[in-house]
This record gives sequence, C-alpha cells and structure tokens, in this order.
Amino acid sequence: IGPAGENCVKFASIISEWRAAGRGGAGAVMGSKKLKAIAVSSEEREIKIADPQSFKEMIGEIYKKIRKTPLTSETYPKYGTPYLVEMINHLGIYPTMNFQNAVFKGAEKTSADILREHMFVRSKPCFRCPIACTKISSVKTGPYAGTVTRGPEYETIWAFSAQCGNECLDAVVAASKLCDEMGLDTISTGNVIGFVMECFERNLITKDDTESLDLKFGNYRAMIKVIRKIAYKKGFGNTLADGVKHTSEKIGKGSEEFAMHVKGMELPAYDPRGAWGMGLAYATANRGGCHLNSWTIAAECGGRLKRFSTEGKAKFVKKDQDIRTLYACAGVCLFAAKALPPDLPMKLIRAVTGIKLTSEQLLKIGERVYNIERAYNVYAGVSRKYDTLPERIFTEPIPEGPAKGKLIKLNGFEKMLGEYYEFRGWDKNGIPTKEKLVELNLEDVAGKLWQNL
Repeated sequence: IGPAGENCVKFASIISEWRAAGRGGAGAVMGSKKLKAIAVSSEEREIKIADPQSFKEMIGEIYKKIRKTPLTSETYPKYGTPYLVEMINHLGIYPTMNFQNAVFKGAEKTSADILREHMFVRSKPCFRCPIACTKISSVKTGPYAGTVTRGPEYETIWAFSAQCGNECLDAVVAASKLCDEMGLDTISTGNVIGFVMECFERNLITKDDTESLDLKFGNYRAMIKVIRKIAYKKGFGNTLADGVKHTSEKIGKGSEEFAMHVKGMELPAYDPRGAWGMGLAYATANRGGCHLNSWTIAAECGGRLKRFSTEGKAKFVKKDQDIRTLYACAGVCLFAAKALPPDLPMKLIRAVTGIKLTSEQLLKIGERVYNIERAYNVYAGVSRKYDTLPERIFTEPIPEGPAKGKLIKLNGFEKMLGEYYEFRGWDKNGIPTKEKLVELNLEDVAGKLWQNL
C-alpha cells in the first residue's frame, strides 16, 4: 500500500505489480492494521492438477477462441480498455463534469487512438495471457514529460478527463501515475474531485476552503495537486479522503443531491440515465456503485434489451451478477470470458480440482456467494432504502446527445427493484428470505441473519 493506505483514505488501494485492487478501500484496511505489504516467495512446489491432459487441451482451446474473437484478438490487444472512450461518448452515456452531462466534447483528445499514437510504449500482459490488454504509456513532452504509467484504463481516463472537464491527456496519464504511487483508486479519486469542482463552480466552497486552489472544471493542475493532498490527508485533501458521500455531508448546502455514489461508493464511467439497467446494477451491487458486478451496456446498447425501458432488466442483472460472481471466485478474467463458451469454466474447474459440477450447479455457487454478501450487508444495516441512486439520476434529464431528455423515473426504478427482489427470492425490503437461504444450503446464514432482525 502507499501513503493513502497508510493514512486510511477510504478509497485506498493495494498495488500488486502493475495492477491495483482499487475499489472498496482494501488499502485502508491494511493501513489500519499497520500492514504495509504482503510478500509471496516462490518455492519449488509442485501444483497438482486432477486431469493435466484435459487442462492442457482446454488451455489450447481457450487460446484459439481468444484469437478468433475480434474483441480479444484485435481490439483489446491494440487499444486495451480505452477503446471504450469514444464508443461510450457516442452512445451519450459518458458522464461529464460530475454527471451534469453525458457527452464530453474533449473525448476525441483523450481517445484510444490519440493515446496509442502519442504515448504508447508497449503492451504488458498478465501472466501467460495472449490478449495483453494493458498498455504502458509515456508522456513525451510538456510539464509531465517522462511520466510512465500502466494504462491508463478506460475508467481512469474518464475519471480525470470527462468527470473533471479536462481535455489534457498528458494530465490524465500524470494523474494515473500519481494515484498508483499514492495507492488511490482512480475511479473514486476522480469522482470526488469532479464533485468538489461542481461545488466550487456553484460557490458552495471557495478558495478559502480549497487552500487557494482554483478548482474549476478543466483545471488539471489543481486536480493533480489535490490527488497528493488526499493521499496524505493534508488540508483540503482531508475533506475529500472519506469519499464523495462524506465530503457532501461536510459541505452540505444541498450538495448531497449531486454526490454521485451508491452506498458510499463513487459511481464509475457509465451514466445510467442512458442505459437504465446500469442503474439497477449500481443500486443492487453489494459493494455500492460498481460496474463489475453487472455490466448491461452491451445488451442495452447492442439491441438485446431496450435502453430506455425497465423491461427485462431485473432478470438480466440478477443472472449477470451471479455469473460474474462465479467468475470472480474461479479467477476467470472478465475480458477473456467474452471469448469463451459458457460451459468452459465448468470444464476447467473439473480438470483442475476433479470436482464434477454442472453448469447449473456452478451458477448456483455464484448465487450463493451473492446472497452471503447481501446477508452480511443486511446484518450491517443495509435495506431497500440503500438500494437507490443519486438524486440527479431521478430528477435531471441528460441535456444533450443521443440520450437527450432521458432520466430514470423513480416509479420505474422502484418497479425494476421490486422485480429484482422477486427474482432473487428476497422480501420487499431486500432481505434474503429464510426459504431462499435454505434453498442455497445457507441454513447457518439464515439462522444468524433472521435472529438479529
């Protein structure tokens, strides 16, 4: 962990080589325990696989599938996740200046093509991965010349460009590098800075509050100065270090209405007013405003589901959450999974462990884990009132672009949420019923949860 974790910033990350366990503040947990790092040594120890031959054959099959799928054989190897910048902007769901808009006029200046043309150094794969979606970038000129960083990924580009009204890609790369050095989650960091920029422009805070920083949208120099202040909880940075929810409570003056978070976790780079399923996904994610528990964009904007409709969203989100939870348990990369047939994880698990599970049994594991997480949250006080979205999503239509005039009506959202609870087997308050938990062989969880309600 870096200084952010040591100082218990609530969105501090844990850095592992070039990657970050970013969301949820795991770095702060380690920092609170005075734990700086965990080192793992490699001893010569045989890893036993139940069926090595089948496993080897499946790895070959996986590589073939990856090479035949355009996304994993062309798009990700060339651009990585930044390919999403212009695509999401063209769809009109690219949150801009703290979700005041959903189209960013500077998107072309921070696109994957510009990043590759001017800053690309090389690709860096995860161990033995044929995709190599991570890119190493270097700033060649200007005040940030010499800055070299992993990525930046799509979410990071958004966080320090559109969210903060910044068109300078050099500054995005510099901000990404600094967050990695400090041990900060880039999504939450950019989100909270964009939030206080809006507060500054609304005169809810002044230079007296920001230590003379001119926090107007687009001022990337001030943006970068704030990052270091957050990590060390210095001055104005200490105000932001607990995240956008607590920052809005400190500032007050109605700022809570445009604090873009769910359950205290800052929202990422998809405006749910332009893809309503993402609203339900954010609201029901167990760790708050998360796009990894369920990602509805391809289905909604690709025609499988209607973007501006509540129909079918509850069933889709529930199943997607279960599948993605299973993948998380199995260590399956979500990017590689786009190229793989749905029964492959089952075959891999069987080959490695010898445990014979059907696809239905595997999916039930994902559902079981999701219910355990929800039960834990309920035990900690979470209920239906927390499964909601920022006020802006319900009251302020998108002002321009393909989703112009769209918002999620509260009654429509509540309809989706109720349907979701029914699919989940939870009661009307979002609490897993005894029957559902027993069905999932979670009798012990049911006993502990319901005896405390």
